[in-house]
Amino acid sequence: MALSCLAVLGSGLLATPPAAEWGDKTFVAWVQVGDLDQRGGAVLTLDDQGGGFDALVYGERTPRRWMPGSDSFRRTPGDQERWPAEAAVPGQWVVVAAVYEGRTVTLYRDGLVYSRSAVAEPRGFPADSVVLLGLRHLEAGDRACFTGRLREARLYDRALSPAQIAALAPGQADPQPRGWWTFETGAVRDRCGNFPPGSLQGDARLEGGELVLPPGESWVLIGSLAQSADLRSPLHYRPPIGRLGDPIPFYWRGEYHVFYLPGSAGPVNWEHLVSRDLVTWQRLPTALRPDRSDAAGPDGGAMFTGCVVEHQGAFNIFYTGHNPGHRAHREVVRHATSPDLITWTKQRDWMLPPDGQLYSARPDADFRDPYVFWNEDERCWWMLLYARDATSNAEVQALFTSPDLLRWTAQPPLQGVLGQECPDLFSLGDRHYLLGGGWYSSAGARRGMYDRVAAHDVIDRPQLYAGKRLFDGQRQVWFAWIWDSATRRDGGPATWGGTLCLPRELYQVAPGELGCRPVREALERCRRVVCDLTSLPPAETPRAVWESAPGRLTGRASSPVQYSLPVPDSYLLDAQVQLSAGAVLEVVCRQQPDGDGYRLVLDQAAGRVQLQGPGYRYERPCPLPAGQPLKLQVFVTGTVLEAFIDDRVALTGRAYNHPSGRLGLALRTGEARFDHLTVRTAE
Repeated sequence: MALSCLAVLGSGLLATPPAAEWGDKTFVAWVQVGDLDQRGGAVLTLDDQGGGFDALVYGERTPRRWMPGSDSFRRTPGDQERWPAEAAVPGQWVVVAAVYEGRTVTLYRDGLVYSRSAVAEPRGFPADSVVLLGLRHLEAGDRACFTGRLREARLYDRALSPAQIAALAPGQADPQPRGWWTFETGAVRDRCGNFPPGSLQGDARLEGGELVLPPGESWVLIGSLAQSADLRSPLHYRPPIGRLGDPIPFYWRGEYHVFYLPGSAGPVNWEHLVSRDLVTWQRLPTALRPDRSDAAGPDGGAMFTGCVVEHQGAFNIFYTGHNPGHRAHREVVRHATSPDLITWTKQRDWMLPPDGQLYSARPDADFRDPYVFWNEDERCWWMLLYARDATSNAEVQALFTSPDLLRWTAQPPLQGVLGQECPDLFSLGDRHYLLGGGWYSSAGARRGMYDRVAAHDVIDRPQLYAGKRLFDGQRQVWFAWIWDSATRRDGGPATWGGTLCLPRELYQVAPGELGCRPVREALERCRRVVCDLTSLPPAETPRAVWESAPGRLTGRASSPVQYSLPVPDSYLLDAQVQLSAGAVLEVVCRQQPDGDGYRLVLDQAAGRVQLQGPGYRYERPCPLPAGQPLKLQVFVTGTVLEAFIDDRVALTGRAYNHPSGRLGLALRTGEARFDHLTVRTAE
């Protein structure tokens, strides 16, 4: 896991919180209590995906009492002994409600006041807060869930009056709630249409128009108001709730597996996806969970990044056990095995800590993100890690070797390179490429010396992070995650995790330099042609000097000129262009009437490409030889914009502010000739 990213975020990037969507609010639920002595589950929760939540909780602090649950009890009274104990008999329906109004929280049971308390610090919740039924909150260490039945649940974005609470009746909603869940249709759907469908977890089921929550970890995931069309893409995967972080890819017999760490969506599990086409992803059961039975154990806190390898018909995960409360080490390497890639068993007696001689064994030392592979030249297994030098505490790319995946020996770190999170090492031609969270370097020998060339030392930064790749027998396919903006606005503070990027194929442009291009599967999904050079509308800007001929579009400029055309909200621009010496071409995606939008700028003389959006600008060196064809492929889907230039350079940005707009072509200087230009949509 990218702990250095978390440190950066903690030091100020998240200083501006998302705008509050939920201030005063009301929770309502019709429930049957399955076990009067159960502790700590919730019938209805609003969770901000960052540890903050409000909820209707049963029996957490005091047995048999309802309470307004909150993060670290910040909005929950401590003395509950004088509150009425729940005494509902089996099969009895009870309506419970919580009204948050300013600094006052009032609980109701069957329309009567149950408790009233003052809140020192009322809080608002952002639009991307998610709704849960059953589980107290996403990061609940005890994973306590409510046992019983729900007939109906509602969430209002205002405080209901005592009279309105007293008049509540199932099936009748006046006033109209913001979210309204009933279960007679056989699905968990919001009758108001504001929230996405919910998904059943564990043994939760729908039966006779009711939600049944049996004992154990059974609950319902419901997304957020913000999880609407702006976050969906026909080409990109993101979890139903939370964010995707640190992909760990693995290829096996025609299937692409991606394990990943969920961002701000509860405990740091290893979640699991699979695809046969790199576009359509199926969720598989959670592969690994932290060990909650031993709070001081090696992975009693969280499980961070690692890798998957196959050996002698068995599959192996090596992962980071992270626990600041561990008796000896904050981070160690752990091991799990599987016969089928689905069901995993932790090898609880196996642990690899830092050796203390080459790599620091201080309790707070970094020692994480193992990457394991078979080194054919040395006839042994290699493990790379992000670690600290035992003497200087400098970041190093640690190396361990093993004959059997069980016994590991510390070796000197790789030479010529600082350590990076999420290491990955592979070979192309006679060069060895070491990838990491921030950059890549190459060497003629696996142990080094590694050389980092500033002109081409990243695959796609800074909007992507924690990239790793797999080999599918033909291609090196690379995956990373795209940062979210916490405010859902361009240029806003970043969050840890986000959306899975389009998989990219890495190949060697020249010794020591990697090129990057979208996988063909993503291109093949964009089939429906919206327009091409044979169907372009005439230029709408009189000053524009764009000439259209069969199969060609040519622009000349002594001052900025533009050509624009209507396009769908999401599309692929696939083009081939030639630039004259000194030409500067802008491709403007989602162009607005005032000229704002997302600009891909090709500066021929400077040999540079830029991606500019509201509040950000990223640039990379890129050869743009004059008079030679250059390939442009720009994916604009949902809130993601990914640009690929000449199968060599990639730039990714977010596109929150403008969900739609025209496609513009603007010449600042020089000439440009498009010999191919097609706009397609994904199917």
